[in-house]
Amino acid sequence: MAKRILTGDRPTGPLHLGHYVGSLQNRVKLQNEYDTYVLIADIQALTDNFEHPEMLEANVMEVAFDYLAVGLDPDKVKFVVQSMVPELTELTIYFMNLVTVATLERNPTLKSEIQQKNFTKGIPVGFYTYPISQAADITIFDPQTVSDKATFEDPLQYAVGIPYVIVNGTVVIDKGKHTHAHPGRVLHGRGIQREM
Repeated sequence: MAKRILTGDRPTGPLHLGHYVGSLQNRVKLQNEYDTYVLIADIQALTDNFEHPEMLEANVMEVAFDYLAVGLDPDKVKFVVQSMVPELTELTIYFMNLVTVATLERNPTLKSEIQQKNFTKGIPVGFYTYPISQAADITIFDPQTVSDKATFEDPLQYAVGIPYVIVNGTVVIDKGKHTHAHPGRVLHGRGIQREM
């Protein structure tokens, strides 16, 4: 069985040549080598469109058409719209309780993007916590690689620096000498199921 890859974009507008050179042409090649999931991260895109959320619906369709236009094959690739998978939001909320503000503030990618965006009315909480949302995406889809760059075994560690494992439906956080268990969710085939 092919290794699974998770990649995607925030639908903030039409894709452009930079997307093609930076990732799309590689995704076309990788779809023949991997069990490919392409996430259209519309919930994460709200941070760029919070004043005009109606633009997201059009942007989701535009990005989907762009994927098809560059050669991503729907017979080989699973396209996923983030807002249509409620388990992603649920897991994000659980993960938010495991990550401190200080951890997010140390995230170099987040720091860089905050400077680029030059938020004038403050930083939207959704933007500030999007690395946690990414960790939920990674956990649910359980890929062996993200885009074509990284391989990892611990998505929360990868996205926000918190080491954890799921053992018998319990999220176990390793904080050095202290281990904390958080009951609630366990991963199963099509998503997350409630642990009874």
